[in-house]
Formats: sequence, C-alpha cells, structure tokens
Amino acid sequence: MKKELKILIESLVVSLCILISVILFFVTKGYFTTKTYQPKIQDVYIVTEELTHEVRIGWIKPLSWSEYISSYLIILCIYFLIRFGLWKFFNKKKT
Repeated sequence: MKKELKILIESLVVSLCILISVILFFVTKGYFTTKTYQPKIQDVYIVTEELTHEVRIGWIKPLSWSEYISSYLIILCIYFLIRFGLWKFFNKKKT
C-alpha cells in the first residue's frame, strides 16, 4: 500500500476519534455539572431559575449533521496536510 493511502486512512481514524472525544467531553461535563448542581439557599427564594439555564449538555445550539460532517472534514484535512507535509519533509531530508 502506498504511504499516501496509509496516511489518509490514519487521518480518517484520528479525525473521527478527535470529533467523538470532543462530543463525549461536553456530554460528560454537562452530566457531572447537572449531577453535582446544588442551588444556593438564599437565591432559591429570590430568583426562580431552572437548571437548564445554568447547565448546558453539549453545545448551546445542537449541531446539524452538515455541521458535524464539515467539522470532521476540516479536522481530516488539517491532520492529513500536517502529517503528509511532515512525511515529505523528513523523507526529503533522508535522500
């Protein structure tokens, strides 16, 4: 298999892992913030606020599939260009 194809496959996997990691981070952060939320006693009677206004699980506005795909493709291109450029740079030095 050509080296360029190996780098492309590696880029596909790494960018997917990065995107999934970011999504899981925000979901986990929102879950633990919701789980450990304790309102202040003095503020409970002054202002009635719901927990949903203080804790966001994920992003403020949910992303559509096109936004997920475009962010995946951006991460893919950036990783591929960096990885391919480094491979070409170090390969050129050896010859």
